Amino acid sequence: MQTHFTNKTAVEGTADLSTAPELLVHHASVRGDRTAIREKEYGIWQSWTWSQMKDEIFALANGLASIDFKRGDKLGIIGANRPQLYWGMCAAQCLGGIPVPLYKDMVAEELQYVLEHAGVQFVLAEDQEQVDKVMEVQPDCAALEQIIYDDERGMRDYDLHHLHSFKGLQEAGCEVLHAINPKLVICSLSGFGQMGEGTQRAGHDLGYAACSGLYALNAQNAKPQIIFPPVADHVAALKALNLVCAALYQQEITGLGCVLDVSISGAIADWQYMFELEAVGKQLGGEAACYNIYKTADGAYLTLAALEQKFWYAFCEAVERPDWKSRQSDSLPQHVLIKELQSLFMRRSLHEWKSIFCDVDCCFEVISTRDEVLIMAESNKQASNQELPDLQCIDEKDIHWSKV
Repeated sequence: MQTHFTNKTAVEGTADLSTAPELLVHHASVRGDRTAIREKEYGIWQSWTWSQMKDEIFALANGLASIDFKRGDKLGIIGANRPQLYWGMCAAQCLGGIPVPLYKDMVAEELQYVLEHAGVQFVLAEDQEQVDKVMEVQPDCAALEQIIYDDERGMRDYDLHHLHSFKGLQEAGCEVLHAINPKLVICSLSGFGQMGEGTQRAGHDLGYAACSGLYALNAQNAKPQIIFPPVADHVAALKALNLVCAALYQQEITGLGCVLDVSISGAIADWQYMFELEAVGKQLGGEAACYNIYKTADGAYLTLAALEQKFWYAFCEAVERPDWKSRQSDSLPQHVLIKELQSLFMRRSLHEWKSIFCDVDCCFEVISTRDEVLIMAESNKQASNQELPDLQCIDEKDIHWSKV
């Protein structure tokens, strides 16, 4: 009996990619970051790459193995055309099993005939409706042992030992993998996490940021403004990366891996400690004249971030407005002072302002275009490629390590 499934299992002993699991591993290795499957849910397209789909299927395959699915067993699959059900077909094949697809609109009697005739031992059902039909005919299907369901809505009060959630089975699959390799680190990145009420909800960056409170912070008593680039996606990716690095460090110390459940909505919500700093939020949110964006005479934009007094004083001296120095601490919002600064910046072009502030330490910057950023990046790249002076090398034995 095969008790686990890995990359090696999929390709071992063959070279012609003749099975679905072999093709899955092949595509994940050569085009892992390309989209493999998409599903529109609540009007929004959800996508999985080949690598993500392979991980989902492998986790499910190992989960099936954990409930004694073995070579030759049949997995009945009933529901609409959903990615998870197709993953079930491939997961069964990974273990040498046979998927048995069933029409979702089958009545109980039709369902019973197929399950009994095929000798199906396991069923993967889409939702509560399909589970109810399977449970109705289960007493008449002698071989049927276990039922797995994908959509968890309505399933809370079902308390039967032979019922398994799709995600729960995948988690069990992770435990199987950890039993094989205790050092394994598995990271799951999803919209609302693998546990709780939001697991089945579709979402995008705008929604994740909205439910985190981010747009309430940037509303400024007006309509909240959409933020681009999509900040929640990037924040969650960085959080996942940091957690994986921490897990790998822990692995080096303890020899043990772990499972990481990272939600995009939770990652951006972590930033909302700024709610506790209301005054700072107003100052950095556009209500202060010293920390704002201004338009120039030629239609370009610049930023002034002279928060500290020395930077603000340097700015006031450069524009010959020493009378503004004492007004930095005016109560917020500083509409009048902001209007005065805007009037000042509209008198000259961006090029002229750059000339004025080139040697002034006041946290002045221009809002660069994409082309300007690329030129700057190329310039920095050339500078970094210059030969560095000889540096004294430090031998590792001279470094004194201490525990923190």
